Amino acid sequence: MVADLWYADGRERKPLPEWARFFIRIGAAIGACGRSDDRLVVAIAAPTRAYAAAFAALGAVAARAFSATQQLGPQEHASRLCSLEPGTPVFYVESGQRQKAVFLGCASVRGGAPSFRLQFERTPGARESGGLIRWLPQECAPRIRVADEEFSDLPRKQHATPIINNAAFVRYVLGASDLSEFALSARTDALIVGTVSSLRAEITGAIFATGQRAGAGAEGTINDVLRVHQFLADGEPHRSEVVKCSAEASLPTLTGGGAHAVVFDGSAGFLRLRDHFRQSHWILVLDCTDPNTADATEAFGAGYTQDRVADSGRGERDSLPSDTPPGVEMSAYRAERT
Repeated sequence: MVADLWYADGRERKPLPEWARFFIRIGAAIGACGRSDDRLVVAIAAPTRAYAAAFAALGAVAARAFSATQQLGPQEHASRLCSLEPGTPVFYVESGQRQKAVFLGCASVRGGAPSFRLQFERTPGARESGGLIRWLPQECAPRIRVADEEFSDLPRKQHATPIINNAAFVRYVLGASDLSEFALSARTDALIVGTVSSLRAEITGAIFATGQRAGAGAEGTINDVLRVHQFLADGEPHRSEVVKCSAEASLPTLTGGGAHAVVFDGSAGFLRLRDHFRQSHWILVLDCTDPNTADATEAFGAGYTQDRVADSGRGERDSLPSDTPPGVEMSAYRAERT
């Protein structure tokens, strides 16, 4: 569904051009790759970089939306909740709405099924000193989701909010009806290395639609699906991240070091930071007007010579789209994870 988006320009709907769909398909192919011993390294030269990295990351996140997390059965999920430390932040989900809460513990009455104690509101003083506290029976366990990212504190007055913005748009793009797992679990499926201001404008500014006519279908931005950590409010679970291409190579930790896929938006980030991400699949987007493209092409070629896994038993481009648009060139190889 993600490749069927339309660009919403005022009251007019325009289909995405073929080059945009191509980058989405490239990202989806990388997103669908498993955790084998080797990784794909893909370089794509295009007439311009605009939106290319954003679309590639969109494809990767959409392809991996529900692939990396093993769904627990009801009993296993209830057991996991009972093992939580008191004070663990959680979400309580019901009818597409969520409430912030703090897990305070679980207890069984006369050997029966466990009940879960959650605090939803705070009063002045310690969390446990008051506020709205509820005991929830075991059948409510699937509605309790551990918050992967710490939120600041409980509200004084709890109000349920949608689990995700533009839910109709996100459901269409992901082809899913239940968005709880996607919206409330944090991980880095894609990381983009580039100029943050340009990426922010493309990912959060442009409006896309699911319908072909004015007023038809839902509308949203790329970030409704990408959920870039740096472009979300504090505590919102993310699915992707950005790193500026001028980031210091001496940074002790780049938060997306475990990203499934890294998209280099231009030559600068690739030349400077590629050695930080040798556990991830790579998509290198080269702008033919960039004066440093030749250096990045040479570095890519050196990687092909030094790192290529020649006996992987798979073709370099077996899993990648073969229909490159006019003016776009692509090369790929497999390398070991190091």
